Amino acid sequence: MPVPREIPRALGDVIRLGIFSSLESISILHMAVPAQGQFHPLSPLMAGIEAARPPLRELELQAEEGVDDEDAGAVAIAIASGSLRGLQFLRLSLPRIGAVGGRLLSFSIATKQLPRLRVLDSRNTAIAGGLGALAQVVNAENLPEILALDLSRCGISDQDATALATTWRTQPPLATLQSFILEGNPLNQEGAVALADMLREGKLPGLRYLTIKSHAAPPPAAAFDLVFGAQHQPGHVGAEGMQALEMALPGFRSIRPGGNGGGWVPPPEWDSSEGCLKAPFLTSGERIVVL
Repeated sequence: MPVPREIPRALGDVIRLGIFSSLESISILHMAVPAQGQFHPLSPLMAGIEAARPPLRELELQAEEGVDDEDAGAVAIAIASGSLRGLQFLRLSLPRIGAVGGRLLSFSIATKQLPRLRVLDSRNTAIAGGLGALAQVVNAENLPEILALDLSRCGISDQDATALATTWRTQPPLATLQSFILEGNPLNQEGAVALADMLREGKLPGLRYLTIKSHAAPPPAAAFDLVFGAQHQPGHVGAEGMQALEMALPGFRSIRPGGNGGGWVPPPEWDSSEGCLKAPFLTSGERIVVL
């Protein structure tokens, strides 16, 4: 059942009053879509966070049917203002973000106001024009403690993947990143090879888990129809793309479609109590690439 838009507004009001001065975690799932002319659900919530600056460590915002540029902008402003500097876990699953909202979110991360962020989860987020700009600001300078990046089912194209790989190749290695999830995107051989070239240069030396499989379920069709103009279709990296990735990741156990290489292994999970990633399904020192 969708969360009524009054809930984030009420929460923002009580946070602004200092009632939850020690609040460390906010999770709002299945936010309702505002009707024409109604206020947007995230604006009052983020305004309250900016005003009171509670010591948030985790923020999870999810909307099945979508928010828009104003909501994305509210989150971006809160980040850029320094109100979320203690954040360790950020999940923004916000379909139907326009190009303006995407640029604002990218700019906010580039302000270096998330120095403790360890997990950036943007699964199922459709940004008009692609998620490439947001992905490119994920680097060691902007996010010095980043451990996990989830861009699954985000409509990332070969062009986006190539732009990301090119950017990372020109920057210092992102040594902290352990988990990189790209499943369910329309990636084909071109994008896979571009990522492999970047990996071959040792730009993700701490990587333990990579999944690029493109046969996962796509995000809600309505969201992608609106943003991209046509229903999302998963890609296929092909034999050459798989081989390029395997050659770029010596020492990784490769799991190919059909179970070749063993059964599917879940990715590392965020442990909020300890503030770190846990990988109970990986043996000590094991590294996995799921194709």
